[in-house]
Amino acid sequence: AALVAQKKGADAIDLNLGCPQRRAKDGGYGAWLAHDAANWPMIAEMVRTCTAASELHIPVFCKIRLQPTLAATVQLAQLLEEAGCALLAVHGRQLWGEAQKCRRSDAADLDAIMVVRAAVGIPVLANGNVQSPADVVANLGRTCCEGVMCAEQLLRDPALFQHASALLKSSDGTLGASPPVPPWPSTASVVEEFLASSRRMDELGERFTVWEASNLEVVKQHLRAILTGSIGTSNGPVPAEDEAMLHACLHKFTGASGSQAESLVHVGS
Repeated sequence: AALVAQKKGADAIDLNLGCPQRRAKDGGYGAWLAHDAANWPMIAEMVRTCTAASELHIPVFCKIRLQPTLAATVQLAQLLEEAGCALLAVHGRQLWGEAQKCRRSDAADLDAIMVVRAAVGIPVLANGNVQSPADVVANLGRTCCEGVMCAEQLLRDPALFQHASALLKSSDGTLGASPPVPPWPSTASVVEEFLASSRRMDELGERFTVWEASNLEVVKQHLRAILTGSIGTSNGPVPAEDEAMLHACLHKFTGASGSQAESLVHVGS
């Protein structure tokens, strides 16, 4: 699988040991695989087999969640590093919190990520607690990590890292005069760039997800996040002021007739 990804132009192999979704539980992978320490030797061997293969010329990255104890999290991180992992992303929540709480009911533990960062010699990305560009700067300062991984907020604000980068430069005294923060991209410009990229990928025959959803459904949900801030398919109807824009965007992506595009706005909204 790694060699196939390399042949398709991948810059790295990312082993996701942090996914908490139900389908990951049913399939025995993601965070559910890493949660059982009995699986760790097998996971390390997977990484070691890839990194030792002479025909694989791209690095192997891993992502984990916090384990039941901080000591166990450090142990897993060090095991992956020893196996050849070149970069580690750490999500600052356990698979399940106390009393079986929702996996996002509490803030991510950035201090735990900081401990993991100090315990390994490879670059670490902090994951969790990012809702704004300022949060990116705060997370880097708190955890001492080399970077930040963000998921849902990037769906809402694809320009997040652009502005976080500007904040980082403006707060670094070694850079001299603080550069001005660039103007925030308009929603229309972000949507246009997203649609152009999506159309190119769709025309090349790329799949936007490994799940059952079509490319069109993925595009619709991403547009919905940009326009309304809603993630997923059960967050209520699209506000009236955004419905016309979503209708026009779907029409532009699909070339569908007005009635077809309109039906796409409402299905799953």
